Parts: sequence; C-alpha cells; structure tokens
Amino acid sequence: MSPMNEASMGVPLDENGEFIVDHVAAAKMRKMKGVSMDQQPRVFFIERPKPSLDIEPAKKFGEISFVFNEGDRRASVFDSESYGRSIVNRLREVEFNPQLDLLCISGKMVPVCIATAAIISAYDTVQVLLYNASLADYVKRTMSREFWRNCTKAIS
Repeated sequence: MSPMNEASMGVPLDENGEFIVDHVAAAKMRKMKGVSMDQQPRVFFIERPKPSLDIEPAKKFGEISFVFNEGDRRASVFDSESYGRSIVNRLREVEFNPQLDLLCISGKMVPVCIATAAIISAYDTVQVLLYNASLADYVKRTMSREFWRNCTKAIS
C-alpha cells in the first residue's frame, strides 16, 4: 500500500513524520507524548478492508486502526480458539478501551464472527460500527453478552 493510501486511512505518525504501522509502537508513542487513550477514540478493523471499500466515513467516529498489520503472523482462523485469543491479546497490547474505542464489523465473515465473539467474551460490552448501505454510512451500535443472550432467547 502506498504511503498516500496509508495516510488517508489515519495511520499515526511518529515524531519524524514517519508512518507507525505497528500499533503497539503507536500506543507507546501516545504514552510518550502524554496523550491519554481516552482523548481520541479509535476504530479498529479486524483485517484491512479491500481498497474498494471507502472507510473515510468511519473516520468521524475516531482514528482508523487495524488489529493486525499486513504480514503479521497470527493463528489460523480455523483454529478459532487460538485466533480469538490472538485478537484479544493484540487489543490488550494496544490498550483497546471498550467504552471509547469501536470495532468495525467489516470483512470476511468467518474471521469477523470469531473475532467479535472473542472480543465480546473478553470485554463484555463493545461499541461497533456497522455499514448501512442504504445510508452509505456507518452506524454505531453497542453489542454485549446480554445482547446475544436476548437474541438466543428470542429464537428458542
């Protein structure tokens, strides 16, 4: 991905104006600069969206971030327990704040479903962004364990 595309996605810069693509390093940089994580929400994508997907509207909810960087090694999505654990561990490394940060539900169904389940299991309640095609915009929702319990009660 070219630097211009990276910049348009809100990837943070270090003190020299270089792109920080390692979100652990970005979190450390924020601490060094004295920036509190509660000052600016972040919108986390489980995986990088296709270039054809316009994520620009998601920026109004916070800084665009990616759980994994391109080339990061992670567990196979078909080893769902390890994959879910790797997602949650990565979010803890970058100090994901479920009261402030958002999870963008976008991408391939299997990884997104496993990741969302793991994240809700770890954090109980999370804010999510869902793309509403009829509005051509993202809408913010809250998902929680209680939400899923109520859903299963409705179908049983």
